[in-house]
Parts: sequence; C-alpha cells; structure tokens
Amino acid sequence: MDSQRTIAITAPLGSIGQLLLGSLLDSGVNVRAMSRNPQKLACSPRLRKIAGSIHDPADIARLLEGADTLFWATPPDFQSSDVLDWYQRAGEAAAEAIRGSGIQRIVHLSSLGAELGSETGLIYGYHLVERQLSGLVPDVLHLRCAYFMENFLTCLMSIDAERRICRPVSAGRSFPMVATADVARIAAAVLLSRDWQGQQVQLVLGPADLSLAEAVHILAEELGHELDYEQHDGAACLAQLTGLGLGDSMAGLLVRTYEWIEQAAPDYAAQRDPREHWQCDFRSFVRGTFAPIFRSLS
Repeated sequence: MDSQRTIAITAPLGSIGQLLLGSLLDSGVNVRAMSRNPQKLACSPRLRKIAGSIHDPADIARLLEGADTLFWATPPDFQSSDVLDWYQRAGEAAAEAIRGSGIQRIVHLSSLGAELGSETGLIYGYHLVERQLSGLVPDVLHLRCAYFMENFLTCLMSIDAERRICRPVSAGRSFPMVATADVARIAAAVLLSRDWQGQQVQLVLGPADLSLAEAVHILAEELGHELDYEQHDGAACLAQLTGLGLGDSMAGLLVRTYEWIEQAAPDYAAQRDPREHWQCDFRSFVRGTFAPIFRSLS
C-alpha cells in the first residue's frame, strides 16, 4: 500500500479508465480523477473527483494539484467538426497545465501508428498529443495500443439485423488486437512502477494478430449464428459510420485508419514479447463481453 502517492487520471468513465481507477484505488494510492460528469464516479476516501474539461488548462491544473504522476487519455468527441483539432487542443492544454505542476511522470494512452503521419487517420490525433507531452517531464511513457477488441461492439446492430460485418479491410488482413481490460491492467502496472525512467514507448500488442475473417469465425461460433464478412469500399463504410451517428470528421478519419490498416500499416507482430501474459484473447472477449451484450438485444 502506497498511501503517500497521488496519481491523476483523465477519462475515468471510459472502458479503460473505469478499470484503471478501480485497480489504482485497490493498490492503496490516492487518485484524482477529472471528468465532465464526476458525479458518476464511485465514492472512495482516496478518490478526489474534479469536474473539468481536457481543453481547459485551469481545470487540468486543478486535477494535477498534489499529484506526482499523470495518466493522460484523450476521450474522443464523435461529433466534433474537426477531430484532429480536438486532439491538438487537448494536448496543448495538458502541456500548459503540466509545465506549472509538480508532475514528474506521465503515462499517455496512445496507439500503434502514432509514430507516423496523417495517413493513419484518427491515429494521427494521438501523434499530435504525443508531440505535446514528450519531454515535458523527466519520465514520459506512451502506451501505443493495438486495435481494441471492443471496437467490434459497433457491429452489434449489423450482426443482429443482417448477420454480417463490413469494413474497408480485406478479410485476410491480420493486425494486432487487444482487450481494454489488458490495457487497463498494463496501464496500472506502469503507473505504479518505479522501474522505468526517461522518455519511453511501450507497445501493447495483445495476444495475437487476427484477421477479420478469423474474428468473424469466432464470433459466429460463440454467438451460434452464421455470419458473413464483406469488404466495403471507403464510401460505403463512411455512410455506415455516419448512419451510426458519428460526425463527418470522425467517420472520415476512421475510414482513413481502416485504409491505412489495409494498405500501409507496419508489421508489428515481430515486436510482440512472447513472455508477455495476456488475460483476454479474442474468444474470451466474445464470451465475456460481446456475447452477453448481443444476447441482451434479443
């Protein structure tokens, strides 16, 4: 138990943030968590809730009061008219607040591909934030995460209504996937650890690369339904995403990300550490998360 430490976190109501917050509190540290809706956070004598915006340096400064370590996640705005500007302004606000704080260590939730340019679509937003945070304090670690398995939850309606999944990626194109539970576990470990120093990047690749054909096959087996995968072009995918309620900027960036995965994403598999332990493979994710939600729709 380390009751002398205080860790500040953003996005505590997200799928990763909720799990991370629980792990940090269970470890015995003090936590300061900022959200637009702090009343939704559970109560704990070691949790200080801060109402605020990731774009307001004054709010972020209040979050950082008394903290030595920061977990920074930039929650996306699916309706923003300019999503990349959303990320840029968040990074600028964070940097301004951090410069006047006592923060010595930052763990930033980022993405595979953040080392690249704007061809990565939405991932370029993480690049913009990385650029703002790197070098600000002595110790900065960017967690560059694989494609979240939870992204398949956006397919719930099409699976239920049409028994198919559509993306602008070929069925056989394999890429890394990871469950948010594993991301939260790793984030908690590096936040609590004193064993790393300096400016670092850690890849969070998940247990295996998986193609969409393989993912759909596992979904079909676990759900007990026949499912098809169809490769759509970018225009069809854009229409599907806006139909789900995403703004034009977010939908367009996501299409570009899928096109990058299809055409130009590096092969990260060789960098996967075989000694790394993963609690959740894709089948476990479907059984434990996807299938219960899918069946609740019936």
